[in-house]
Amino acid sequence: MSQRPKDLVCIGYLGNFHTEVHGYLVLKSRTRLNNEFQQVLFDRQLLVYQAVVIRNAAEHAEEPYLVLIGETEYVAKMQSNNLAEIPESTMSFMDFAFQRRLSDTPLGNKGREVYTHFALDFAYKNPQNLLAFIDNHDVARWLSKHPSIAELKQAIGLLLTIPRIPQIYYGTEVLLAGKGKGDGNMRQDYPWDKPLSTEKQDFKTSISKLLKWRKGCKAITEGEMIHFVPLDNAYVYFRYLTNDNGYIDKSEPIVMVMLNFSDKKVSVDTSRFEEIITEHYDICEVWGNYKCSDIPTTSISIDAHDIIIIELKNHD
Repeated sequence: MSQRPKDLVCIGYLGNFHTEVHGYLVLKSRTRLNNEFQQVLFDRQLLVYQAVVIRNAAEHAEEPYLVLIGETEYVAKMQSNNLAEIPESTMSFMDFAFQRRLSDTPLGNKGREVYTHFALDFAYKNPQNLLAFIDNHDVARWLSKHPSIAELKQAIGLLLTIPRIPQIYYGTEVLLAGKGKGDGNMRQDYPWDKPLSTEKQDFKTSISKLLKWRKGCKAITEGEMIHFVPLDNAYVYFRYLTNDNGYIDKSEPIVMVMLNFSDKKVSVDTSRFEEIITEHYDICEVWGNYKCSDIPTTSISIDAHDIIIIELKNHD
């Protein structure tokens, strides 16, 4: 049986239940796992008990690659201590802290907050197995809080290049905004019967382009991350593969991501990154408003609320 990718879309939701329904869940899961669910989302309480029940059912259903997602605030503790009975590769937790730091932090401190979030990855047993998101069914949609499409594009670019499993809430790709809090506003119908405006179609195409590139970029899906303290609210990080000695494998492409969280254009001095960037790299822009020929190797200017994703390829 081939292993399913982590970036799945079908979610079955289980809230809290009494222990008496244990047998019922196992019985139903045996008949439904192979047909309907690729992921199962667990609510905050009775998380471990629920996960063990479904894991046992998955084994009976010969579905060892069923992905379990825990909707809990106590991620580091849960990941390290409480799930010894469940294979680590099939258990993920939602990264609420990332969503709050990105969405709720005032603009002037956002770069520092995002940097701090990933600086704390050492607290997790496996941070790359966390599920990151910018909004979902329980929080206000991104555009209802941040109307700027440039900021949404920046947030999506960040989400799809960090060492996490990304989750994009339905409708985000067509600029579905909602009207604030409340399930009706956060979970409104997808506009299937409405033609997309040029703006919405362009945004959808842009997201699709980035997702297709991400799918084939091992530095993003399998690699490590090194990041730098933000200056002028500009945050820069790199994704890379390692060689047998654990060092950056410079024979493989390296991805450079730059985000400007300020409301003004800034210039980033790339000499800070000389341990990674060398003159032996060809620079190819993946996502942004720049052409490869426009990006110098000594200093890069980035517009307010913008993101630049660059792929560095060794030409030696």
